[in-house]
Amino acid sequence: MHEQASLELSGGRKTISNRAYRDWNKSAYKYDSKNKSYRLKDGLIVGRDVPKIIRWTF
Repeated sequence: MHEQASLELSGGRKTISNRAYRDWNKSAYKYDSKNKSYRLKDGLIVGRDVPKIIRWTF
């Protein structure tokens, strides 16, 4: 019963969009005007789930 209540209260795992991630970590990205996208700055050590390139226009 306790495990079920914990899951209901926690809301489960929620993913965030690449744009939201970039907005929260502005200093980690630089704008590439040639490709109209944001690229992760060189020299940063990040996990595999961090977006390396975020396209801003569709």
